[in-house]
Amino acid sequence: MADLLRLKPKPDKTMIVMAIDGIKQKSLRSAGLVTVKVMDQPTQVEMQIVISKNQVVILAMDWIQKYKAVIDMNEERITFRVDERKFITKLVPDTKP
Repeated sequence: MADLLRLKPKPDKTMIVMAIDGIKQKSLRSAGLVTVKVMDQPTQVEMQIVISKNQVVILAMDWIQKYKAVIDMNEERITFRVDERKFITKLVPDTKP
């Protein structure tokens, strides 16, 4: 996915990350500070590249804290703020065939 997104990795900036399956692993590389659009709103995230079977981007605690995100599983939505502007987006379930 890093190639697909044309990320320019920095091999000297790796870290230990907890993958979605709960297994700790060393990231392959850091892509540095990357702009991720959520609801067409650009947000910044320090992106680590890890081995994954799926093409997914996981927003970690640093993004959640920076943008004061609230994940509401009952209402199936995420609320976050950028420059005091409030955004609400629906959670979309993974639709695997």
